[in-house]
Amino acid sequence: MKRLVACVLYVLFFLSALTAKVRAADYSAIDQFIGSPLLVLAAILVIDAVAFLYHKFRK
Repeated sequence: MKRLVACVLYVLFFLSALTAKVRAADYSAIDQFIGSPLLVLAAILVIDAVAFLYHKFRK
């Protein structure tokens, strides 16, 4: 359970660090994020986290 919490916190911290870099620009965060490789990375991380949680609770 501690490993799961650590994994979720790591993903949240990583995503917040990525969006902090996007906010540094003059454009809004949404305009920078949509259509960027960050969106693909975020989608992959979310899918991976959901699959991990599903696998853990399925057992």
